[in-house]
Amino acid sequence: MEQAYTLQLLRLECMKAQERGGDEPYLTLNNQRIWEIPAGKHMHHRPDKPNLVAAVDFEDTLIFTNLHGENILRLFEADLLNPDDSLGMTPIAPVDAGGGVIQIVFDRDGAEYKLIYRVQIES
Repeated sequence: MEQAYTLQLLRLECMKAQERGGDEPYLTLNNQRIWEIPAGKHMHHRPDKPNLVAAVDFEDTLIFTNLHGENILRLFEADLLNPDDSLGMTPIAPVDAGGGVIQIVFDRDGAEYKLIYRVQIES
């Protein structure tokens, strides 16, 4: 029987924003939206205005348990008038467990983001 595992998202960092005024990123897990930047906020690598942030710490809010097999995590940038931009994806699997903190860089469409997460086998 396949082992269940837990995915814990820790932090999302904007290293280069796609949009000049800041991005409105969101994350999906298996095509289900699991997080989005709060309304009125934007992510930017140079947060020089009150509504701009360079990073988001998820604390203990984005923990997904009882996962099996491969799951797909994607980062998007929301666009009001056009289709949302896919900034990248990564497969999450039990083989990722035990390696400690994992960092992946999404760098598509002129944006660059670092996602930090952990995968653990459930006992």
